[in-house]
Amino acid sequence: MTKAWVKAKGIQISPNGEETVELITEAELFKNRGNYYIVYKSGVDTIITLKIERDRVVVFSSGKYNSKLVFERDKKNVSPYITSDGVFDLGVIGKKMYIDLQSTGGEIDLRYHLILNDSYISTNELKLTIREVN
Repeated sequence: MTKAWVKAKGIQISPNGEETVELITEAELFKNRGNYYIVYKSGVDTIITLKIERDRVVVFSSGKYNSKLVFERDKKNVSPYITSDGVFDLGVIGKKMYIDLQSTGGEIDLRYHLILNDSYISTNELKLTIREVN
């Protein structure tokens, strides 16, 4: 396992406008069975795990509410999304996917649409920069 810094920049464009969120956190980066994994804490009790495959990214959130989002270019993936308000069907339609990741770091760039219970919510971009901690 490699300690790494992850810089995440998310942009959400919805009918209500545009919002940008940035996060820098320490994570663990490792490779298992040909796939890379990035694991980090989000808040007090939530663990985020990204499984990076050759042409797919799966994001698992585990804690009080568990979720799974699957990103694949030109495909729609729907997963149950559990919140304090109930369970919703959250769809991800991948539009762009760039993955350049090695054991010392790299970059991931995703562009996708979010669909909640068959209704369009937003177009999103997620850019991750991963660098080994020296």
